[in-house]
Amino acid sequence: MSLNKQNLTLLFTDSLDHNKAHDIEKSLLQAEQLEGFPISVLEVVADNSVPATTRLAAALYFKNYIKRRWVTEDGNHTIKEEEVTAVKNNIVSFMIELPANLQAQIGEAISIIADSDFPHRWENLITDLTSKLTDNNISQNNGVLTVAHSIFSRWRPLFRSDELFLEIKLVLSVFCEPFFNLLKITDRLIQENANNKPVLLELFKSLNLLVAIYYDLNCQDLPEYFEDHLNEGFEIIHKYYVYDNPLLHTDDDEESGPLEQLKSNICELLQLYTQRYEDVFTVPLSQFIESTLQILVHTNSEKKYDIVVSRALSFLTSTARVPSHAENFSTDATLPELIKNIILPNTALTPADEELFEDDPIEFIRRDLEGSDSDTRRRGCMDFLRELSYKNEAKLTNVVMKFVTEFLAAYNSNKENWRQKDTAIFLFSSISAKGNVTTAGVATTNLLVDVNAFFKENLASDLVSEDVHPILKIDAIKFIHTFRNQLSRDILVQAFPLLASHMQSPIYVVYTYAAITIEKIISLRDPSTQMQIFNKSDIEAVAQSLLLNLFNIILRAGSPEKLAENEFLMRCIMRILITAQDTVAPYALEVLNQLVAIVGAISKNPSNPRFTHYTFESIAGIIKYGHKSIGIRKFEESLFPGLMNILANEISEFIPYAFQILGQLLSFTPKSEGLSDNYIRLIEPLTAASLWELKGNVPALASLLGQIVEHGSNVIVSTGRLIPCLGIFQKLISSRAFELYSLDLLDHILFSIPVESLQPYLPEIANVLTRRLSGQNTARFLARLSFSFCLWSSTSELGPYFLVKMLDFNNKALWKWFDGAVEGISTFKTNREKRIAVIGLSNLLFQVQEFYSGEPLLFSWTKCVQQILDLFLNGLGVKEIEDDEPQFVIDDYTFGSSYSKLALVKLPPIEPTTDVRNAQEYFINGLKDLNARSNGTIASEPRYLGSLPDIYKGHLARLGFA
Repeated sequence: MSLNKQNLTLLFTDSLDHNKAHDIEKSLLQAEQLEGFPISVLEVVADNSVPATTRLAAALYFKNYIKRRWVTEDGNHTIKEEEVTAVKNNIVSFMIELPANLQAQIGEAISIIADSDFPHRWENLITDLTSKLTDNNISQNNGVLTVAHSIFSRWRPLFRSDELFLEIKLVLSVFCEPFFNLLKITDRLIQENANNKPVLLELFKSLNLLVAIYYDLNCQDLPEYFEDHLNEGFEIIHKYYVYDNPLLHTDDDEESGPLEQLKSNICELLQLYTQRYEDVFTVPLSQFIESTLQILVHTNSEKKYDIVVSRALSFLTSTARVPSHAENFSTDATLPELIKNIILPNTALTPADEELFEDDPIEFIRRDLEGSDSDTRRRGCMDFLRELSYKNEAKLTNVVMKFVTEFLAAYNSNKENWRQKDTAIFLFSSISAKGNVTTAGVATTNLLVDVNAFFKENLASDLVSEDVHPILKIDAIKFIHTFRNQLSRDILVQAFPLLASHMQSPIYVVYTYAAITIEKIISLRDPSTQMQIFNKSDIEAVAQSLLLNLFNIILRAGSPEKLAENEFLMRCIMRILITAQDTVAPYALEVLNQLVAIVGAISKNPSNPRFTHYTFESIAGIIKYGHKSIGIRKFEESLFPGLMNILANEISEFIPYAFQILGQLLSFTPKSEGLSDNYIRLIEPLTAASLWELKGNVPALASLLGQIVEHGSNVIVSTGRLIPCLGIFQKLISSRAFELYSLDLLDHILFSIPVESLQPYLPEIANVLTRRLSGQNTARFLARLSFSFCLWSSTSELGPYFLVKMLDFNNKALWKWFDGAVEGISTFKTNREKRIAVIGLSNLLFQVQEFYSGEPLLFSWTKCVQQILDLFLNGLGVKEIEDDEPQFVIDDYTFGSSYSKLALVKLPPIEPTTDVRNAQEYFINGLKDLNARSNGTIASEPRYLGSLPDIYKGHLARLGFA
């Protein structure tokens, strides 16, 4: 195809059609190879005659293109340098002319480029930006500020380092004065245009960006220029913190306007200064505290003000941590007024909350449980109350409990007052939990209240009552969820069937909260033993009915997007299967068929990566716990059609999962059965180079190919697929991201393919390893390669002489490397790794004559012995316990090129040394035998054991070597 703007415009337009998207993606990937591609895409984005949706599609593609293609893992540009220069010379000029939605995408692209190139390879970036700031072109200024913020905001989450501070210093030296000048100019222009709404809106966009950049430039340390101009800067900021203008008010009760956005950004800046620079911020801080209290008292309950109220409360929370101000919140006169005038109005359920409950229940749940409520009034109040509690728990508890009692009494006298009870439950929960409420629940509680008694007296009946308002029913379920670690086992056991019964509720939020809480209860562990509190016998009787109800809820949804919307239901299914384990065997195929049907439905339009992940975890769980009873071939028959459909239709979001499931199925297949026809047909496409281009495929694909090699080595050889397999090994080892997978695959090849078939390729394998070692190497790669060497040397199938022959005994440089890399065994974590290291090194040290009798020795024989003894001294022999109850710590599953490991898929490692029962005995016996053969030379000469430090000689004596 030819590359011109018209062709690209058509491609981006067609990419919006779901039916054409897959083919267009291929065409765009081909276009990427053509000269001038990135600039041509930017021209499409900048063309005002192109439809807005097409321009946005082009902007998104450009951003993702930069993310994928700008630099390699080592930081080298992947596109031609002239194109790199062209992009950097033009992208800022392109961006400042774009509308806001396109600026955001191109701004992210600039940030990605700056991350790798600024400042060393893009030295003029900040100078170019500041040169484009003007006294009167507000739109252009906003473009420049958008770019600047996209670059500077990268600093916010970074750890302090010399390199980071040099970059910030470079920016400050150029940007500080223009920044403050523009802040003052913007202030003046706002006063001059107070009655000109269009101009005022643009100026407030400038002011919002300036406040955000104010934060960026101060996020790591307080610059001297900002300290010198602190009063001047915050005088302007305070003016707009209390500023009001009817022209900036929005008619929408829900959408925040420029004033709300600005004030929330100011609160973030105030919080930064309070937490980090309070010593120089004392005077302005008092003024801002007073203004914040006034803002909170006079702001009504409309949803558009939520962000201001929540950020203001967050600022007060950080202020309450400052000793000189904390006492102002805790006096006998102040505290009740704070609760009455600020906390209570902002914890009451609002009409917007009730509307969200009805119209968008999944968002209602996520805001409440996932921390996405960080900008809600209730979360702000909860955090503020807990901070006040740290300073004066007894006084705060006393004040809050008076309101709790009052609201509960109001509800008990009239059930129409259910909102008061909801507020009472929220207040009680807020003061009862100490510290942050994490996904693990509450760790410690306020000893001045009784969580179990409060539940029994006020909430337990709501679980069974038919007349109670649904939100109160949810409150009762949430209370169990929040305080599950504190509630007695008896309460949890009694609550479990009640929670299960709510799976038949017609109310979305009720059955979802029930599923969430069931999942959390059955994953509880005893903190002292780390054993699960509820096991398979506790849920065996109800597991099948629970699963049936959950599947019914999921499958009654209409579209694929709706079906996959509620990941909490699928997570509950996953947890039930993990807990029930082999007790699901009688109905395992039925469950598997339901899961296969769900995969088939959501594969038509993947939309929720978490739901997808939990679905495949559930499939992996059924295979893991049910294959022995039912037979792995039946599982293969049920799963293969769906998995092949994923691969045939190139459903990229699901392919890495499909490979993991295929690998798991094969890992449970006895090696004596070899490969089924299903897997034999897969060998050729799996070894095609194109499949390995997508990074997200590689980890699972490498594991699957290793299993195929292990189970079907004869087929690999007879079909001529050994060379492609070795080619994949060579490709992977050249990438830092995948170098470890290359060695996993190589281990499978060397242990599975007959030596006579491998013989012609061994010299080239050694050359590949030598070339790789001659470059820059990471510590993890060196340690992993030294493990492979030990692995090959540890077994009779290969053994130490195989390693010596393959690597060429006379390659002194390679053995010198080995001498240094052997220290990597100190990083080995598992008993298996340490045991294999001991056996492999023992075989090299004691069996290969050239290693212990050469002049000079090829590598430090003594150092190797010392490394082995270190393993013994540091606990080799501790029993490893496999955790059959995976803990899902990371839930950030996203679609794209990333790989998400299934926790329930654990492929067995190569285990060649099972005949060695005791690694210490093996080492000592080998050492004794060699010493005897050398007539005691090994024990006495300095180049062997004679130079060992006394601590190691003493340990050898304790092991029986004298």
